[in-house]
Amino acid sequence: MTPVPGGVLLAMAAAVLAAPQGHGHGQEPQSASRAVRIGLERVEAATAGSIASGWMARGAQGSTLGAAPNGEPRSVQPRFADASEAGANGPTPPEPQGYRMGEYRAPTPATLEGAEVIDVTEAERLWRDKGAAFVDVLPRAPRPKDLPAGTVWRPKPRDDIPGSLWLVDTGYGALPPAMEAYFEAGLEEATGGDRSRPVVLYCQRDCWMSWNAGKRAVALGYTGIRWFPGGTDAWGEAGLPLERAEPQNRPDE
Repeated sequence: MTPVPGGVLLAMAAAVLAAPQGHGHGQEPQSASRAVRIGLERVEAATAGSIASGWMARGAQGSTLGAAPNGEPRSVQPRFADASEAGANGPTPPEPQGYRMGEYRAPTPATLEGAEVIDVTEAERLWRDKGAAFVDVLPRAPRPKDLPAGTVWRPKPRDDIPGSLWLVDTGYGALPPAMEAYFEAGLEEATGGDRSRPVVLYCQRDCWMSWNAGKRAVALGYTGIRWFPGGTDAWGEAGLPLERAEPQNRPDE
């Protein structure tokens, strides 16, 4: 339940104080009713403003705010910092016809056409049996090319499933040709050129990057794609090992 802010409490108190006291039994004078009504309207307005301010502040932590292309104000679309905020139990969307092109950290479909969807138990079995190649597609910002000399660049660390190949930034809805080639070469390396070999593609929970990458791999003719939507979140929660990883060198670095 949303707590009542101090401003709302003051407005409620003002509504009570503004209402003249009744005169004996029967209905209150008309002026008293009008004062109470005005006070309640102030309470409603204060409450609505407080809730809107709180939502804006929450969304602004990970959202891009500003004007939409048509000049209208852009609505706040929170981009969740972790799976607990994203709501792993949120509504399951249907598969889109094409690739997901934005808002990648959100509930994902339950299916991926042309691929098998697996849970952490099956992922662990494949990993222990060495029955599949594991490919991570979590994005990570590359080192800016215009950093001043001597600047220390510390990319965000990644704890990954041991033995995985990290093909960074290959889960976006659209890839430039160089990154398309990088993804194809990475899959070729992971499978040894065998497009029927099982490949587990993953990222984090509620992340469309792995769904896009799985769809892209299926389009390239890979028939053994296993999509692991729980990713490293589910893996770590199951008490399975993680190790610090670095991505495969990307073509623009």
